[in-house]
Amino acid sequence: MRTKVAFSNSHKGGRMSGTRDSCTCARCQAQCAHKPGWLIPRDVDRIAAYLGLSVEQLFSCLLVVDVWSGRRRDIYTLSPAIEHIEAGGVLEVSAYTGRCVFLVNGLCSIHEVKPYECRRAFHEKDGRNAHAVAMLAWSSRRHQTTIHDLLDEIHALRRPSPFKGEVL
Repeated sequence: MRTKVAFSNSHKGGRMSGTRDSCTCARCQAQCAHKPGWLIPRDVDRIAAYLGLSVEQLFSCLLVVDVWSGRRRDIYTLSPAIEHIEAGGVLEVSAYTGRCVFLVNGLCSIHEVKPYECRRAFHEKDGRNAHAVAMLAWSSRRHQTTIHDLLDEIHALRRPSPFKGEVL
């Protein structure tokens, strides 16, 4: 059974103005409802710490692997999971779009530590490149190995025991 993590919107301060600091503009909300933004490697620890989770718990409950299909090779990235899609796996092509699991009541519930692409995509001059920058951040062998290790660990935890029902 999947572990549920309870978290609430943590926007602080007064009235939100619809800037990059609030994520209340229609453009940001539409993107979060359509496709979550990609993380860069340092986002993973920041989000896990913010939610009080280990990296493994964060991945298994709230993140997915997304794929940048390149000419030479595919590059695996991490992204917030999409509602109604099981976290901790690889995002299937048929399920490519959907609402980010962190979008709660139209607001980002991890706003203070939101993913790189979400921070950069719409309200920065170089925001159009945020997707490519996030992909490049994951492209090293070390980061690709980390993602494969997370997938292997989650797969091993979800694999049914061969001894189920047997008395030892």
